[in-house]
Amino acid sequence: MTTRRFSGIAVTSLATVLLAFPAADATDSDALAAERGTRHALIVAVSDYLNEEVRDLYGPANDARLGADVLTNWGFERPNIRIVADKVEGAELPTREEIVRAMAELLDAVREGDFVYLHFGGHGSRQPVVSRGDGASEEADGLDETFLPRDIGYWDKGAPVENAIVDDEINSFVTSLRNKGVFVWIVFDSCHSGDMTRSIEPDGELSREIDFMHLVRPADRDDALAALEEARTGQVHTRGSREAEHSFSGDEAALDDDAAGYVAFFASQTTQETVELRLPEGVRPRQQHGLFTFTIMNLVQTNPGLTYRQLGEQVMLSYEAMHRTRSTPLFIGTSLDAHVFGVAEGERVEQYRLDVASGEITLPAGSLHNVTSGTILAVVPQPDADDADVIGYLEVTSAQLSESRAMPVEFGGVEAFDVESIPDAAFARPVQRPLSLTMAIALPEDEELADSIKDAVASDEDGLENMIEWVGARETASLRLFARDGDLWFVPPSGQLCTREILRSGEDGACRTDADITPSVAFSSRGGARELLEYLRTVIRATNLMNVVRATSSGGSADVVLTMEIKGDGESEFEPVLAGVRPALRPGDLVRFRIDNLSGQAQDVTVLFLDARWGISAFYPVRHGGGNRIEADGRLFLPISGEGYLVDAETTGLERMLMIAVPARGSIPADFSYLEQPRLVATRALGETSELRSLLDQAGFEGGQTRGLGRQAQEDTTTQLLTWRTESE
Repeated sequence: MTTRRFSGIAVTSLATVLLAFPAADATDSDALAAERGTRHALIVAVSDYLNEEVRDLYGPANDARLGADVLTNWGFERPNIRIVADKVEGAELPTREEIVRAMAELLDAVREGDFVYLHFGGHGSRQPVVSRGDGASEEADGLDETFLPRDIGYWDKGAPVENAIVDDEINSFVTSLRNKGVFVWIVFDSCHSGDMTRSIEPDGELSREIDFMHLVRPADRDDALAALEEARTGQVHTRGSREAEHSFSGDEAALDDDAAGYVAFFASQTTQETVELRLPEGVRPRQQHGLFTFTIMNLVQTNPGLTYRQLGEQVMLSYEAMHRTRSTPLFIGTSLDAHVFGVAEGERVEQYRLDVASGEITLPAGSLHNVTSGTILAVVPQPDADDADVIGYLEVTSAQLSESRAMPVEFGGVEAFDVESIPDAAFARPVQRPLSLTMAIALPEDEELADSIKDAVASDEDGLENMIEWVGARETASLRLFARDGDLWFVPPSGQLCTREILRSGEDGACRTDADITPSVAFSSRGGARELLEYLRTVIRATNLMNVVRATSSGGSADVVLTMEIKGDGESEFEPVLAGVRPALRPGDLVRFRIDNLSGQAQDVTVLFLDARWGISAFYPVRHGGGNRIEADGRLFLPISGEGYLVDAETTGLERMLMIAVPARGSIPADFSYLEQPRLVATRALGETSELRSLLDQAGFEGGQTRGLGRQAQEDTTTQLLTWRTESE
């Protein structure tokens, strides 16, 4: 069996271990069985550490509260949600003893057919694996992944770090749950390696990793370094990834043939960092959260009916839109195509109970639920009402983290109603959310240079200034402008900088090839404005395209599916890349794309290529021939011959293929290939005007800053994003 390469990075040990254990055809049947049983949750969140060498965090406690709220909304009973966390009222402190006790008591409480949600949020690390005595390492890289409890101690030669919870222990726990017939969804919002060079340390942005050497006493440093070197010497080397089939030989419980299914979500892979920051971006108020946890919970809350695989794809899409491409979450399991919590599409509706008092309307949802000022909600008389029973609409006038105020508004041809006419058991369902198409860009700390940049942008005749929100150098931003050596560098949100000098030094594990070098332009108060404007225009346009795609993608059942297939150099067959996987391409590989129309009606399909430097070019339809309408049940290969495109080293780095499909209407196909133009000017026939078309026009420089996104754009549009990394060798 061919093993597909993953982004040049190793899969986490626990992920590798879990993948080694099969289960019999575990898909929706497992999750549906769990739906009939009892739902349990164990949320472990560590913010404060007693070890002075371990930096405290702020987000895990907030993640725990948010997770509990979302799980409650999904039908988990509060007594069955156990929180082991500091800074959370009523929770047990997350020491090793309490965490292990909670795991044991949960294992004793569950029964066949139950569902268990597990969450671990806090610092992670790695440590040299304790040898089996035969000179061989139990892990492919010679290192165990660990989760750090509140009372984490220090490393002692020949033993694990004191009180660390090792991946083997968690794997044994999950295996035991599955052997009891319990479906498990486990989420890890921690990481194990985060060595990087930052040009700027953004305020409030923290990495959830602790280097192993911080857990070593000064007197033991030499022994620890020797243990690390021994681990590196014995590691299994692969071409960019660890094999998923790597056998695990710990003392975990044997997995039964009829064990229940599982799904595991990892915030990042072994050599990457996981961050927490103030969220949600672009709105107020916000608070510290793990990016991974917040994204998952937001998507689960606002997109009922997703499968776990679709949820993973939506997480990746959200990361792309936020320029968070340095971390690649990992989604594995026997049941990725089961529906989240066993609830199929259409079986659950996002809705909130209304409270009316003294003429004011409030609802228990706010910015944490993607309910912000300007959100339009449909009011229905009871929770099981049909959409046709709408009695009127509300607009959110102010939003806090978990509560909003709203007022009646005329919408969709329905007049505003009287507040007093709202029934006692009324609920509100979001039907339109505001879509912001401005980009937060952090200015350099040099005030004179910052003023020069703003003046240059203000002079742009195409209205570039209207698409930018300028923020301070250390505030949360989608792009950071950093001045160094006479150049202006376009730094990602994390503040990570990769220059040619850093690349040569090898001091930054994420700065590995020329493709990782941070883009820059020469700019000063005396010149370089034209190049700066063109670069900003390119970045903003590509970013807004991703925001529109993220907003219009409901994540539900795909009507049209774009699949990437790769035939490696020397291989005989094309193999599909699983959804949510980010493969690595190298010179000599062949790649092709397959489009399947499963909608039951003709679809107009556009495929765009987004290169590593935010360039956009039309990939399909072919510019000088043929249409782009694919009939019902039709299949198309790109290239048409099906032979594949040969990968070369001309362009390297993170690249994307974006598909936009809309139902065919009229005789002229809808064609979005005009988006490749330097400016958003339609150069081809577009067919019938749609809400999506209006949003894409808005994503250019032709109007205001915010638009409302309704259900129609989501229901009519299928969007899909494939991402890969092209490497030079």
